[in-house]
Amino acid sequence: MRRAFLHISALTRSRKKDATELKSTLSFLARGADASKTLANLLDAKLNGDSSTGSISAPSEKKHVDNVLKVLNATLPNEKVSAKRVQDHYDVFFHQLKALVQRIPQATATSVNRKAGTRSTENVDLLSRQVDYKHLTGEELYQRLMLLHLMHKLTTVEMIKIILSKQFDQVTKLKDNMSLFAPEVRLDISILLFYRTHDAELWNTYYAMWVEHFSSLSIPMKRLFWRCVYHRGEVEDTIALLPDWNINELVVMYQSLFKNANLLPIYHDTIPVSKSNCDLFMRTLRLLSSQDPQYESYLVKVVKLSIEAKISDATEMSIQRQYKFTTSLHLVLHDLYNKTKSTSLQAEIQDIFLRIDREEKDLKTQMSLKFT
Repeated sequence: MRRAFLHISALTRSRKKDATELKSTLSFLARGADASKTLANLLDAKLNGDSSTGSISAPSEKKHVDNVLKVLNATLPNEKVSAKRVQDHYDVFFHQLKALVQRIPQATATSVNRKAGTRSTENVDLLSRQVDYKHLTGEELYQRLMLLHLMHKLTTVEMIKIILSKQFDQVTKLKDNMSLFAPEVRLDISILLFYRTHDAELWNTYYAMWVEHFSSLSIPMKRLFWRCVYHRGEVEDTIALLPDWNINELVVMYQSLFKNANLLPIYHDTIPVSKSNCDLFMRTLRLLSSQDPQYESYLVKVVKLSIEAKISDATEMSIQRQYKFTTSLHLVLHDLYNKTKSTSLQAEIQDIFLRIDREEKDLKTQMSLKFT
């Protein structure tokens, strides 16, 4: 009915013949010459034939009913228009696909010969696994993305490489065609696009869906998700919304935001004993991230150790793997302890050394009991 009134309002303001007839009908209904001549009764008589109430006795009344029906029918969805819109959409889509397939044998990329200072051209298969992304244009990267998607070969790694490539300049085009992708792929693409552009519209559209489907995101996407959330300054608010928040997700967040670990929430009291290596990892990151940027290389080393040891895995770590991570962390911090001239940093590292020593003794005890 709202669309009907909007249509009536627009039509009565025009100067067309239909507008004059409609005004006449509205005037007729407003006068209410006969109690039986209500709109409902007149329409009922029109649709079902004359009845005891609301029979149409004059041609003028029939004309008024026709005018009302014309307005109501005008507000109904136009099936032909909708079908044409869908057909146009697929025509464009498959035309693009055909063009891409035809271009594959002729697609070329330019590589720069730095020594000779000349440019050479070589054939490039946009579906090849060995394709060099650095030598593809933004349009070719977009074509590769679409082709891999259509062939069901689009992986998370491929999406990251393509969308975060420096040459990828088809952000608006990809954003406009998001509906072509399955919902789960759309989530990944939206995270990548927001990470790249910080577009508020993307955040407003997809944030709730990111949170709702957080547990189904891959680890690389979760890392990018946390960087997006940190950029918006909504880390703690987001944690409160996540249904399955646990120590493993906490570790992934620290790995993702390691440069700002000292600004992240602390949950030391809630970390189970079986995950004490996670506690060591986060304490180390918080310490190093609060220091001078010159120690960033040590931050990177600690994060790499945690990823290699898979301390964020949902499954329980083996004693051997825990011991390997703990001893490797000790070696990294020992190297920093010997190289730094900051006495305050050395004191903080010594405190972590004490925790590492206790952890190593406990793990050695467990290993000896296991193999006796």
